[in-house]
Amino acid sequence: MYLAEKDINNFVDLATATMGEDDLATTKTQSVLNALNGFSPLIFELKPNSDYLDFIKYCRAVWDKLDSNKKLIDDLVRSLHSTTSSCTSLSVRKYLF
Repeated sequence: MYLAEKDINNFVDLATATMGEDDLATTKTQSVLNALNGFSPLIFELKPNSDYLDFIKYCRAVWDKLDSNKKLIDDLVRSLHSTTSSCTSLSVRKYLF
């Protein structure tokens, strides 16, 4: 199942309603939203039949977003940390840095 880009706002609304609106829940939800938006070319545009050139094109779009927003990596790691084990988060952080 593919998540449509337009569904991000619905996801955020649902997450906010489910988790509440305290500071921690808001921070977690915002981190996931920032990560989804920052990596959206790879998440939403890369298809199973995409070739290497498509992959590089979408990576460049993500790299441009990373250059303009240095917090995206932190948001990705923070969102992973809230949904997975700390070992996975450490592995991702180590790989990205």
